[in-house]
Order: sequence, then C-alpha cells, then structure tokens
Amino acid sequence: MQNFISLLTTSSSDDFIGLFIKAFAVLFAFLYLLYAVVTSRQTQIMNDTFSTKMSSILSTISFLQIIFAGILILVALFLI
Repeated sequence: MQNFISLLTTSSSDDFIGLFIKAFAVLFAFLYLLYAVVTSRQTQIMNDTFSTKMSSILSTISFLQIIFAGILILVALFLI
C-alpha cells in the first residue's frame, strides 16, 4: 500500500504510468460528479412526486454527495 501511495505522490507527469493514473483519477472524479448531479436531480423529482418524512434526509444526502464529488475533483487535480 505504501508503494502505491508513493507512486501517486512522487510520479512525474512525464512518466507514462503516473500520467495514466492521474488521467484516470480525473476522469473518474468527473464521472462521479455527473453521477451525483443526476442522482440529486432524481431525488428532487422523487420528492416532488412522492413526499415522505425522510425526503429532507434524502435531499441532504444527495447534496452531500455533490460536495464530496467536488472535493474528489480537487484531490484528483491537485494532489494526485
């Protein structure tokens, strides 16, 4: 595990494996953001159609998922 972490943090952009890992991380982060936005929109539509006592909790969880996706993008762009 330590070797994998050192590979992510010390590999330069000229290294093919490092570049591949960084590109995959950024692509995965953007795809996860897209997934989070779609899930949030579906939750809003569901709450408009069928209201329950837990609708506010579901909306909060979907909003937190979007925030997490944004943090994941920042990590993928700047730390990896």
